[in-house]
Amino acid sequence: MSALRCALEEFGLAYPRLSYLCTLILARSVWPELASHKLCVLARELDIPLKHHEAESDATAAAQIVLKAASKLGVTSLEELMTACHMESGELYPDGYAPCHGGGVVAHHAVSGYIPVHPIDSKVFLGKTIVFTGTFARYTRTEAERLVEACGGKTSTSVSKKTSYVVAGEEAGSKLDKATALGVKVISEAELLKMLGE
Repeated sequence: MSALRCALEEFGLAYPRLSYLCTLILARSVWPELASHKLCVLARELDIPLKHHEAESDATAAAQIVLKAASKLGVTSLEELMTACHMESGELYPDGYAPCHGGGVVAHHAVSGYIPVHPIDSKVFLGKTIVFTGTFARYTRTEAERLVEACGGKTSTSVSKKTSYVVAGEEAGSKLDKATALGVKVISEAELLKMLGE
């Protein structure tokens, strides 16, 4: 969804009005025993054919994850599935968006143990656009992006003059160079965690 938003913004197009479901949050709720909930891992564990990073195959695999989750929980609609997993759909609309989120779901991370999928109710990044580059010790990039979005921020995959912060992890790439060239504020993972109140 962040890629879609970035593409629309790049071409000056309004967001469409739609609702969506995050299969990552869903999978963490339905299969908490898995050490990872990456699409390629879920596809392997659930015996779903996947040509990873091919858009059609990725989308089909995500749909299969939803169907398998519904089957496991014995529900027959997306509404029942979201209720069973304590999830609320994400919303995209012309003036902005609200990320998909779930209540009380936890994910296992090799470094930090069990972590909340969503942070405390904070708007520390309200109106800010954040770009991540490199690798991080505490959270995966997807988890960090979701934390920022839950705190009112927007995430982007590219650096521009409109970027509020670039969060630079280990082995940060060309995005760090671009941020420096544009004078965009660069913060570390530790600084991000401090802003999140952790």
